[in-house]
Order: sequence, then structure tokens, then C-alpha cells
Amino acid sequence: MFFQQHQRRPEGLSFSFFPTGMLRWASCGVMLWLALAHVAFATMPWEINTPIVTVQRELYMEHPAYGVDVEVEQARGGPGLERIEYISHTSASDTTDDAAVRFSNDNGRTWSEFQTLPGSQVTYSGVTVSEIARRVNYDPVSGLLIQPWSRIIRYNNQNFIHMYYRLSSDHGRTWTTPKMLTYEAGPDFNSSDPLNPDYLNNNNASHGQLFATTSTGHVVFGASSANDPNDPLNDQRKERLGALNFVGTWNPATQDYDWQAGPPIGVSIDISSRGLLETDVAELKDGRILDVWRGSNTATTAGHKWYSVSTDGGLTLSSPVQELKYDDGSSFYSPSSMDRLFRSQATGKLYWLGNITPSAPNGNSPRYPLVIAEVDEDLVALKKDTVTLIADRQPGEASSVQCSNFKILENPETLELELYMTNIGAEGSSAPAVWNANSYKYTISFVPEPSTWILLTLGVLGAAAWRCAGRRLLKPRR
Repeated sequence: MFFQQHQRRPEGLSFSFFPTGMLRWASCGVMLWLALAHVAFATMPWEINTPIVTVQRELYMEHPAYGVDVEVEQARGGPGLERIEYISHTSASDTTDDAAVRFSNDNGRTWSEFQTLPGSQVTYSGVTVSEIARRVNYDPVSGLLIQPWSRIIRYNNQNFIHMYYRLSSDHGRTWTTPKMLTYEAGPDFNSSDPLNPDYLNNNNASHGQLFATTSTGHVVFGASSANDPNDPLNDQRKERLGALNFVGTWNPATQDYDWQAGPPIGVSIDISSRGLLETDVAELKDGRILDVWRGSNTATTAGHKWYSVSTDGGLTLSSPVQELKYDDGSSFYSPSSMDRLFRSQATGKLYWLGNITPSAPNGNSPRYPLVIAEVDEDLVALKKDTVTLIADRQPGEASSVQCSNFKILENPETLELELYMTNIGAEGSSAPAVWNANSYKYTISFVPEPSTWILLTLGVLGAAAWRCAGRRLLKPRR
């Protein structure tokens, strides 16, 4: 196990000179004092919780050059053991210097050769545009892969982001032409007129993590940085504050999805200074759709995660958004960083993965440690006694290191969760050293819960041991 918790246990204590009653009260008092002391000096839940997972960390891929990182994403390539692996190199935020892809049909035991992918920076009529394809998910209803795709134009100190999707029927080797998802009137992109105001200002939306496949056979895409119709400064902001969902239904006749957009919701800049960002979506056990966003602290509100639920399949999001908390009602701090929702086939439970910090964060920082916790699907809260450490700042790493921007994949054979993460910022926060970062693989195994019979047996054995120990301690010495 990579991360382990250690407790010191008292040894060699003898109380044979105590009277019977004092002996038992004293031993109980010592045990209670040790337990309370352990809790008092522990500041975060994972320091006292019984871990719900074990974690193994290994170096997966080294960065190729000074000031250039390596980022890895693995994804399902189909219904069986197909895998896709993307690698990319970055030397500036939100860009890709070069990227490649390879494929496996045997769950990663063997791979094809890497194939070079187009760069993310494209020039149209003298305007530089970022075109980024990220994440891949398999939809069992259509039998296709769906990939979110973004087009970003940075112009006049604003980010104009538009959200597209594309499909693959051959395990990710070829893709359809990206199609834009829309929720209001406005033209599509025109390469001859990339700065058309009607295109720039309408249908702004940034895809989040992955879409959710629902029990009703639909797919739900979460979108953030969307136009907020109730924000009077919407058109002037660097990025928009709104969020919405797109719900897709597979149409066998057209071999495509029919999309329906829900109404956008917004958030006050007193709650999150940059609005609702990087949506992740999951279906709860009762059929409700849960959206979770990263926020960014303000002068009056600390950094938290925010959520909304939908009772109509994802179209209508509850408003105002709520702070994601622990199941006892207490708050936790979280920086402006991505998070993920994941339902394990091994346990059937829904989990949240993200950064929780001991003190109030400042914007994006710090982005460590990284934890996992079970979601209480009735309360929509994190079960505090399940919060378990996955990764933390390592000895010798700078305080700017990021345990974030990770990608996850459930191994279809072992049902372990594989997490791939690059330690950006480990050598400092300034370029180019910030990009001296390797990719690490974390293998996360869920700890089986003991059955009722095991718990009862342990209880009986514990009681017997206590009685035996009591008799030995009280036995007069010769």
C-alpha cells in the first residue's frame, strides 16, 4: 500500500497493583485518552478514518524535455477490453504542443504504435484558434464513442468557448466532423470570419468532464462558462458565469443524437468569482441527475464545490446552487480545481474525487491533497467518515505542485480504478520549470466491507479477549 496510516499502541503496561475497580477504570481511561488525543491532533478526516481504498503509485511516463510536461489519458474504446491512450506535451496552460494516440484490444497488455495527432492551435484568416478534443466515453445504447470537442477564441481579453461533440464507430481510430451544441440562436463557426460577433457571443459553453449515461438510455452533457441571461455584465466578462445541461437521445434513423438544451442557470460573483466551472454529471440511485462544479473564492465566500440536481432527466437544474458539504452538515474547503464523480462496478456506490484543503484556498491553490469519498445519494453530501487520501505533496516538491487534472478509468477485469495524473508545479510555479512534470499511475482498489457475520464474530472475539485480559491482570502475582 502506498499510503498507510499508523497508530502507536501502548505496550508493556501492568496494573496488577491497582484495586479491581480502579484497574478497569484506569485502563478504560487510558484507552479513551489515547483515542481523544488521536482525534484532537488530527485535523482532517482522512487522518482518522478507516481507508475505503488502497492506493499504489508508480511512475508511468517521464516528461521529454526541460519545460515540457507529459500528460496521459486512458479511456474505454468499446464494450469489451478496448482501450485508447492519449499522450500530449504541454509548455503553456490550456494548449497542447504535440499529441499522439495508440490503441489496445486486450485491456492494455499490448498496444499499437503511436499515431501523431494534429496540434491544438489552428489559424483561420489570421486568427489563432484552440481546438481541443478531450475525454472519451462509450455509450452502450448507440454502441459508439462520444468525445467532447471545444473551440476557443481568445480575443479582446475575453475567452469565447463553444462546445462540440464527435462520434467514432471504430474504437476511436476515426471521428466524425465535430457538431456544435446550441441553446440559443446564432451561427456556427465560419473559418473565413472567425471573429463574427454573432458567433462569438452566442452559445458560449465549455464541456466539463464526461457525460453521464442514464438508466433511461439518455446521455447528459454538462456545460459551464455559458451565457447567463440574468447577468447584466454577461457580454463583458472574460468567461461567462452560467451553466446548463444538454440531454441527448440516440436516433437510429439518423445515426446521431437528438439534443435538447436545458435553460441556463447562473451564480452570483459573490459566491464564485469565475462562475460555475468544469461540470461533472452523474445519475443518482433515485434517477435524479447531479451536477457538480468547481467554484472560485470571493471576498465573502471561501472556496467550495457547488452542486445542483435535476428531477427531469437533467434538463432543469435546481437553483440557486448549493454548497457541497459533508453528511454531518459541516463544510470543507476546496480550491478552484476539477473534480470527478464515479460509480464503481465493484461496490455499486457513487464516489467523489477532488481536492480538499485544511484551510481556505486562494483561487486555484493549493491543489493538494487529492481524496476520494463516498457520496450520500439521499442527502447529496460526502460521507465524512469515508474520506480517504489518494495523493499528496511529496517530500522535495514545491508548494505549487498540483494533484489535479487527473483522468480516471475503471479496469473492466479487476474493477480497480486507474488514475493518471501529472505532477505539474512540482519544481516551482514559474515557467518553464512548472512544466517539468511526469505522469504517474495510481491504482485504487476498494476495500471490501466486512459482512454482518464478520462484525458479529469480531465483537464476540473482542469481548472474550477483554474478559481474558481482565482475569489475567487481576490474578494475584506470586
